[in-house]
Amino acid sequence: MNYKLVVLIVIGVAVIAYLLIWTFAEDRGSPRFFNDQAYYFETLRTLSGCPFGAADVGEVYATIKHVRSGKEQEWYEAWERTAQRIDSRAARLQDPTSRGLAYFRAHNYYRSAEFFLLANDPKRAESYQKAISTFYKGLESLNVKYEIIDVPYEQHALRAVYYPGPAGADKKPLLVASPGFDAIQEELYFRLVAAAHQRGYSVLTSDGPGQGNALRKYNLKFTPEWEKPVRAVLDSFFKGHQRPPAVVLFGESFGGYLAPRAAAFTEGIDGVVAYDVFFDFQEVFLNRSPSMIRGLLRRMLDNQMDGTVGLFVRLKALMDPSMRWSLANTRWTMGDGEPAELYRRFGAYSLKKVADRIKSHVLILAGKNDHFIPLKQVEDFQKSLVNAKSVATFIYSEETGGDQHCQMGAALLWHEDFFDWLKNKFPTL
Repeated sequence: MNYKLVVLIVIGVAVIAYLLIWTFAEDRGSPRFFNDQAYYFETLRTLSGCPFGAADVGEVYATIKHVRSGKEQEWYEAWERTAQRIDSRAARLQDPTSRGLAYFRAHNYYRSAEFFLLANDPKRAESYQKAISTFYKGLESLNVKYEIIDVPYEQHALRAVYYPGPAGADKKPLLVASPGFDAIQEELYFRLVAAAHQRGYSVLTSDGPGQGNALRKYNLKFTPEWEKPVRAVLDSFFKGHQRPPAVVLFGESFGGYLAPRAAAFTEGIDGVVAYDVFFDFQEVFLNRSPSMIRGLLRRMLDNQMDGTVGLFVRLKALMDPSMRWSLANTRWTMGDGEPAELYRRFGAYSLKKVADRIKSHVLILAGKNDHFIPLKQVEDFQKSLVNAKSVATFIYSEETGGDQHCQMGAALLWHEDFFDWLKNKFPTL
């Protein structure tokens, strides 16, 4: 057979095959930025600042293309580079609104940059300071009213920030918000404060032990007795401000334990929001392992097989960036210890024996595909709230886009339900 003819036939077959594949191949959209859940979720978390000016989609996409999941230094370098570029750009902008929003984006990107770094990495403290600086520059440029309050706490101080709402806010509940296991209170501006201002509410935020400034400046670790920092913040606030008609505690992520715990032991709390539910920390820890392993892991913990548990967790951390980060962040925010020791320490962070003390209105939010919190904890929490004034629950499915932890990527969705709940439970004059 003629050689040229064979080549033409092969090329023709290849072209036809390509055309058939191209014609019939399914081109389905995918919401995943990374296959790894931790890197996917943290990208989604950064993007969640979009509705309130703290992120731009193109900037986020342009940043993550330089990152491989599990590569903490690549993550840091990519976000730090983007943050520095936007930070420098903000300083040159003449329009105060453009400048303020650019500083907000730089803040969010600096916050993202430090996230996966170890606590003792000096770059982490540097990124945190730049995140704080750019955030308050953004507030100033946008003329957002705020007041920083130094709160005496033990031998140190907590930092609270009060954002007074517009005229008429004094007739509405004061929202008192705490961040979670890995957040800083400045992040709450984009999660809650900006939306609250649009609807006429004032908000008081604070970093407690184990969070933000209290952790980084004073090395204060989490306490299960969250009523103590909450009381300190409220006492300091009410010394210089009028008492509102109602106080609603709002807890984000791990705050789904912290805020209800504080409500159970603090007088004058009229409502509490678990965003998301966080009923029992030991269950959350076990939830990080496949279902077939959980029973075995629980038996090892019950039988004091601490060395074996530690080996299992460390091996999993080698292969799982999310587990690696979780273990490091736990030791930073709660104190050093082997995995089994940390697990036993988690036992103090449970609402099982205190939820019946909550007498306020309660709102529970949850995502169906939350990778941290087992959905079963919603029902456990509901059943324990035997003395609550009312209990409302929203569980968001994949169809709604709010199925992830803390409804990341669906801020407008949960805001609608949250503020309707507020309006229903606390009608104003």
